[in-house]
Amino acid sequence: MKSVTYKANNKTREYSDQNRQNMNLSEVRMWMMLKWSPYIFRRQKTLGNFIVDFASLKHKIVIEVDGITHEHKKPYDDMREQWIIAHSYKMLRFVGMIPFPDDRTYEYVWSKISEIESWADPIVVVKID
Repeated sequence: MKSVTYKANNKTREYSDQNRQNMNLSEVRMWMMLKWSPYIFRRQKTLGNFIVDFASLKHKIVIEVDGITHEHKKPYDDMREQWIIAHSYKMLRFVGMIPFPDDRTYEYVWSKISEIESWADPIVVVKID
């Protein structure tokens, strides 16, 4: 069976590459926490014809960092969520500005990621004030 991560069309792959080069500040801060993770996260990863902010393919975890840009993308986000759920991924969505990574931020993010296997719902939204 062919991996779902390689089914993206060329346009989606190009857009993913552009996103990787132009991540917003919250995404950069999250990447600073995830890039050395034992979960091996990839940034701006294509899953099917969708792009997610961060994905651990081995552990089937998707992390989204939503800011203002997602307010007008609700239909797209809903379609992507349904696809992610249908392919057995769990999604952790952070809404709001990610603070600069410090010990408290690291602990908070890792506590949420470590809880993922016990989640009843496939999507958990964390609001950051």
